Amino acid sequence: MVSVRPAVNRVRATVLQLRTVAASVALPGLDDSESVLTVTASVAKGGVLEYLPAPMVVADEARHTTVIEVDLAASAALVLRDEIILGRHGERGGACRTRLCVDYDGRPLLRHDVCSSRRSPRTAWSCAVCSPA
Repeated sequence: MVSVRPAVNRVRATVLQLRTVAASVALPGLDDSESVLTVTASVAKGGVLEYLPAPMVVADEARHTTVIEVDLAASAALVLRDEIILGRHGERGGACRTRLCVDYDGRPLLRHDVCSSRRSPRTAWSCAVCSPA
């Protein structure tokens, strides 16, 4: 499990740019467990957070969850990219869940959940998006 907790709350009108140098790869767990990436950020009044990581590649038979939670004060801004690629070249890919929760000035602004899978019986979750109709 990886947890990143950037805070843009020390100085007003601060801009924090978070990038990664290469794509991340989620591999299958030895004990069939899922990998989890959690990013929690707080942006103060007038601050800007640019969170633009390279894609997360979910390898064949892997299960991965990404949770991004951002609290924006009044007049704060967010630029965000969360890109998921199911499988490396020639692979079917695993299963991935992403959750994005953004609050603005203490009120919910955006709630977005996605569950995507190639429907392998070993990796698929039981949710409305991943389960066959």
